Amino acid sequence: MATFGVLALPPTRAEGVRGPRQRSGNWLSPIWHNRQVRLACLMEGLSVYCAAFFSTFMLVILMRDHGWARDSAVHLFVLNGVVYVCVLLGAGWGLSKVDGAILDRAIYGSAALAMIGLGVAGRPMSFVVWTAVLSLGLGFNNLINVTNISSSGCDHGHVSGVATLMQMSGGCLGALVGGLLSWVFKVQLLFVLFS
Repeated sequence: MATFGVLALPPTRAEGVRGPRQRSGNWLSPIWHNRQVRLACLMEGLSVYCAAFFSTFMLVILMRDHGWARDSAVHLFVLNGVVYVCVLLGAGWGLSKVDGAILDRAIYGSAALAMIGLGVAGRPMSFVVWTAVLSLGLGFNNLINVTNISSSGCDHGHVSGVATLMQMSGGCLGALVGGLLSWVFKVQLLFVLFS
C-alpha cells in the first residue's frame, strides 16, 4: 500500500506547497504524542485482534468441542456480523449523548466480560448471548475510535495509515498467537486469557 500509493494517487504540486519528498519525515511524532489518537489506534488493533481470534477459532470450538452442526455454528457468525453492523449504522448518534468516560468503561468492560464468557460458555444460548455482547463492544469500540481520530488535530491521512497498520497487525496476530497458544492451552480457554 505504501509503495504503490504514490503511483495510484500521484502528488499534485500547487505553488507554494511542498511536495511529499520535501515534507518533514517526522510525521509520526504528532500521532505518537497525541494520547487520544495513540489510544484509538491501540484499541483498534486490540479490537481486530479479538475479532480475528473469534472468527478463526469459534467455528472449530463449536463444531469440534461442543458438537454443533455446521449450519448452527455459521448462524453464530451471522449474528456476530449483524449486531456489529447494526451498531455501526445505528448507534453513532448516541455517542454524543453519553459521558465518554462512562461509555469507554462500559464498552471495554463488556467486551472483556464477553471474552471471558465465551471462554467458559457451554450451552448454546450462552454462546449466542456472549457473541452478541462481544459484537456490541467491538462495534462501539470502532465508533469511539473513529470519533476520537476524526476530532483530533492530527493529519487524518497519516492517522488512517497508522490505524490501518494496527488493524492489519491485530488481525494477523489474533490468528497467529491463538494458533501458537492452542498447542499449549485448550482453544476456548484462550478467550479468557485474551480478555
